[in-house]
Amino acid sequence: MTSHINIGTCVPVAIHIIEARPSKVVKTPYVCDINVDGSICQAHTPSLGCNGMVDKGASVITVKREGTKGKCSHGVIGSLLNLGEESIVVGVDPSLAERFAGDMLKTGLGDKLRVKPGVELQSQKTYDDCRFDYCGIADDGKPFICEVKNVSIAEYDDIPPKQRAKIDYTGLDPFTKTAVFPSGYKPKG
Repeated sequence: MTSHINIGTCVPVAIHIIEARPSKVVKTPYVCDINVDGSICQAHTPSLGCNGMVDKGASVITVKREGTKGKCSHGVIGSLLNLGEESIVVGVDPSLAERFAGDMLKTGLGDKLRVKPGVELQSQKTYDDCRFDYCGIADDGKPFICEVKNVSIAEYDDIPPKQRAKIDYTGLDPFTKTAVFPSGYKPKG
């Protein structure tokens, strides 16, 4: 199934259903198979499965990748998460969050932080053995470092998944969840 939508004057996007992840053609978890108008195509999934939001059967938002030499004709940038009567879009491409943050730093994050006019916003800057998403000089002349995280997973409780599976969250407002980063294995202690 393909459904086409366009967000303002941005890049055209489409909604596809994931047929397989990993792809049956490209055996990596970073690639899935999607059905595009009756043909199976490969799409890059930069943030893996995202707790099922980018797995087989998921409705995902894709962009066509122009001029790429790889096997993926599309890229997955979002997932449609069904919440009963409504759906919300969850961003699942970390590079988009970084681009949005860069644009906001250039134009200003409210009255809190803006790159000083005429000063370059540096991206992927390395200090010692650490790399940061953005560095620059703020309006007030002070240097800053900005690290961006695309947090696509949210939970009602900060408890292990096995405990969470035993709790019925039916009827709770999904917008009261708290973002979780990082998700996955956490060593004890």
